[in-house]
Amino acid sequence: MLAEEKAKEINEVYQVLSDLQKRRLYRIAWTVVCLLWGGWFSLAVSAPDSSLGKIIVSALAFGGFASAALLWSRAINKVLSKIGITTFAMRVTAIGCLIICAIHALNFVGSLAARSSTPATHLRTSVSGTSAPEVLNQNNASNASKGAVTNAVSGVTAGCHPPVLSQQQVSALEEQAASGDAVAQCMLGDSYDAGQGVPKADTLAALWWRKAAEQGNSDAQHNLGASYYNGQGVPQDYIQAAFWFSNAAEQGLADAQDALGDLYDAGQGVPKDYAQAAFWYRKAAEQGDADGQYDLGTWYEEGLNKGVLQDDAQTAFWRRKIRAWRAYINSVDFNHSEHWRYTQAALWYRKAAEQGNSVAQDALGDLYYNGQGVPQDYTQAALWYRKAAEQGNSVAQDALGDLYYNGQGVPQDYTQAALWYRKAAEQGDAEAQDALGDLYNNGRGVPRDYAEAYFWYDLAAAGENASDEEDASDDQDASDSKHVAKDRDAAASHLTPADLFREQGRVGKWSEEHQAKPQ
Repeated sequence: MLAEEKAKEINEVYQVLSDLQKRRLYRIAWTVVCLLWGGWFSLAVSAPDSSLGKIIVSALAFGGFASAALLWSRAINKVLSKIGITTFAMRVTAIGCLIICAIHALNFVGSLAARSSTPATHLRTSVSGTSAPEVLNQNNASNASKGAVTNAVSGVTAGCHPPVLSQQQVSALEEQAASGDAVAQCMLGDSYDAGQGVPKADTLAALWWRKAAEQGNSDAQHNLGASYYNGQGVPQDYIQAAFWFSNAAEQGLADAQDALGDLYDAGQGVPKDYAQAAFWYRKAAEQGDADGQYDLGTWYEEGLNKGVLQDDAQTAFWRRKIRAWRAYINSVDFNHSEHWRYTQAALWYRKAAEQGNSVAQDALGDLYYNGQGVPQDYTQAALWYRKAAEQGNSVAQDALGDLYYNGQGVPQDYTQAALWYRKAAEQGDAEAQDALGDLYNNGRGVPRDYAEAYFWYDLAAAGENASDEEDASDDQDASDSKHVAKDRDAAASHLTPADLFREQGRVGKWSEEHQAKPQ
């Protein structure tokens, strides 16, 4: 009997110890899960572009770490008590600060790992299968050397964009460049490129840009990249173009960042990678580069979020994990809905438009007209179309003509519609030519004139046919072409054979002149 009681007591103690062990095991497991949860979201805090996205990801990361802290609250309270933090408010504040510091630290590590996936390192070591020359950073260039250029070439600002130089200044610049001064070499390359003070010579321009580029001059690196891209002064080579654009872009030159984004967007010299294209467009855009802002706006509007290409086998394990997680965060609905994309497009179009970029002004007008990313507002659409139209943008001129024709955002005015349609039509815009033909055919804003109507309809039909040949699969274009041809034939029925012959001759002459000078 005594033995049974003793065994029972031992078994009860065993059962108590087993429950404690189980609880501890569960707590440790949940702690690991919470820490991993908080850690993963910490790595992705800076991934979303929208403020809402960053807030949501930060909250998820904070929640993971806070849950882990709650599981070990007793132990944490004992530690805090020993260092003098005794009140509840102080403890909550201290724990919150520690969690925020941990999130920022992990996000910083994640950013470093993700940033190293940019192509500059690979480009430096594998251009055309050969080892590329070591390129210095232009920030290490001697300030004294830059000053020497300024002193030697009196009246010329040190840089890479010289004004028209006198023969004496050119001679001084050549001496300075020959001595190895990178700024003078870049300026001399620009002089040969523009034919300022020296005969225009693309080969010599590329030669001097190369000398400066190899010393780390970012302007020269960009110019040399452009030479390789266009095959100007050097054989066309997109890989070399990407290499030099990358070097200049890494130094923060906005023009080079935008150009590198173009290469990634088109897959020229580098693998096609829309994420990298957007990365470099954003770099340029955030510096105020109008082209970069427009390109980034286009990227958002067209929804070119096609994911991140898989890293090669040499990429570190954690870098792949971090990039994959960031790609996932970027794919959630709050960050890449259609409304969000158009909102981002409008943001970057506006930045470029406010700098006077006519293509961005026209694109922003389209968003206002359609109510995409901004409230629908025909008055604002007219405002931005007009800004672009006044710079000679034919697409915007045609759009502004439409607004005047329909009385949208501006008073209905067929005369003004005819004015803007004509400006676009004279640049070869087929839609404007068709619209101008309609005005002449119906006598709206201009006197009714079937000969003029035929002239513009025939030009429009030729333009529509050319468009159809480029994209034979577009049924809408084919329908438009037939519609224009029908209107042209209807106008022709009102003409005498002599009038018709005369207008056909005008069309042929106009086409020849504008083929010689394409718009």
